[in-house]
Amino acid sequence: MERIGNNLPARMKAAVVTRYGGPEVIRTMEVPLPELKPNMVMVRVEATAVNSADVRTRALKAEEPIRTLMRLVLGFHQPRQPILGTIYVGTIAAIGKNVHTFKVGERVFGATPGMLFGCHAEYVAVPEESAIALIPEGKDPADIASLVFGGTTALFFLEKAGAAPGKQALIYGASGAVGSITVQIARNLGMNVTGIASAKNKDLVISLGAV
Repeated sequence: MERIGNNLPARMKAAVVTRYGGPEVIRTMEVPLPELKPNMVMVRVEATAVNSADVRTRALKAEEPIRTLMRLVLGFHQPRQPILGTIYVGTIAAIGKNVHTFKVGERVFGATPGMLFGCHAEYVAVPEESAIALIPEGKDPADIASLVFGGTTALFFLEKAGAAPGKQALIYGASGAVGSITVQIARNLGMNVTGIASAKNKDLVISLGAV
């Protein structure tokens, strides 16, 4: 492991999925730090999140034949990557030799690419070119961690839909994790947003900018 930065411990604590199942299959263990490749940064995690991707992977939550396909992709008896978590907020503790965008000591947040996972741990190594950015000054790490999964999903689908100022947007499930942030991003883009949600969440959705 070639790294530039502070001395790192050889091992770290992590939430490890020992087999497929409910939350009871998770164990807190000491494991080796992830490999820091030349194009990666090592982040000391301050906050993370448990989202639907983590739950579906850990529980193998899908109907057949998708369930069997998931085993082939993720691991047959347990996840090949037993440390779940796709969202991280923290401080860069070390950088690979080819990293030029970020520096040791900078506070960042982001999401791991694809099915890399690994964020439910004290450290995670992520590519410099992945979805990573500096934390805005004065922002709470837990607040930022709660926004990344829904925010990146919202941005992806808004881009696919050709979001632009003046366009109409109909957002179903406008009070959920993805829907609520989609409403806000769409409004910030200058779109006319109609939100669909249950009656009890009407005031919330309107407060976010939908009609």
